[in-house]
This record gives sequence, structure tokens and C-alpha cells, in this order.
Amino acid sequence: MSMIRMEPLESVSTEIKNKRKAAGISQQRLSRFVRMSQSTIARLESDIVRLNPSYQTIYGVIDTLDGILQAEQRGSLLHKKAWEVMHKKIVSIRPDCTLAEAFKMIKNYDFSQLPVLSKGGTSVGAIYQKKLMEIAALNPDKMGQIRVREIIDVGLPQVDINTSIGKIRGLLEGWDAVLVTRANKVAGIITIYDVLKLL
Repeated sequence: MSMIRMEPLESVSTEIKNKRKAAGISQQRLSRFVRMSQSTIARLESDIVRLNPSYQTIYGVIDTLDGILQAEQRGSLLHKKAWEVMHKKIVSIRPDCTLAEAFKMIKNYDFSQLPVLSKGGTSVGAIYQKKLMEIAALNPDKMGQIRVREIIDVGLPQVDINTSIGKIRGLLEGWDAVLVTRANKVAGIITIYDVLKLL
């Protein structure tokens, strides 16, 4: 604690920003780790004097960043391969299923989206809870008639089973999960929470 008391707040701000960038994570991702808002992280990096944070807040952020950097130095995260982390059991749906079936699955599993896989096991896209809710509200009687293939949207990103977690981490900046493929067929899935657990 004494080290930070002796340093100007501007130096602490620079330290936080540099460590975050070295760890390769966004302000939004850091905010999840330390359970603060993204705007607070942004102010710690650019407007720390006016924010005037407590020492507890500063230490919480710096300690978290140090932990991430140490984990990366050990290679416990970045050098793992997708196949080492992925879940082999994938909750998915076929294109010829009805929206009623899809709605039931999303409700039961509490998912925001479902991967849509062909009979051969390749990804053909995804369907999203928001879209299903819209259709259910406007045309509830047609949920058992409309097929998933009629509302397929952009699917989750796909990576090969030998892709490193370091590369996958970048994809998870914008997605909740990625599909893991082997010979173009989906073999597993990795969620943002799987990567967070490694940290």
C-alpha cells in the first residue's frame, strides 16, 4: 500500500492502463473481473484525479491485472488448446425443427441463442432468443409451423480444435461463445465463462 501512496495518482493511472494492455483485455472485460462499471475503469485510466478512488479500489484492479499477467506468464491460459477446454456436449437445434421446439429449448436452458447444426454436424448459423420472442408475440399460433431454417441468423465464430486460448480470447471480446470444429464439423463449444475460470 505504501508504494501507491508515494506515487502520484497519474502514475497509478498509467500503471493500470499499461498492465491492462499488456494483459490484452478490454476495459469492458476488466470491469467484469473486478465487478466495476466500464466507465469507472475508463476514469481510472484517464480521469483518476477527479475520480479520487479509494486505495481498496486501486488495489483491487492492480491485483487482478497482476494475477492475469502472472497466469499468462505461466502459460496456463494462452498455450492451452481449444480441445483442452471445450465442452463436447453442445445444445443445438436442427434447421427443420419448429420455432416452438427452439423456444422450449432456449427457455429450458436459459440461453440467449442456439447454434443451428446440419444433420452432418456442420454449423449453418444460429437463432436468437430475441427473435423468437418477437415472433411468439406477433404470431403465437404459427410457432409450431415455422421452421428454424426460416429465421437462421449469423452463427457463433468457429475455431479449429488446435486453436490456442490466447487467440480465442480475442473472439470472446465480442461473443459469448465460440464453436470448436474438427474437419469442418462442430466438435465442441467454449464459453466466455470457461476462459474466465482459467484466469
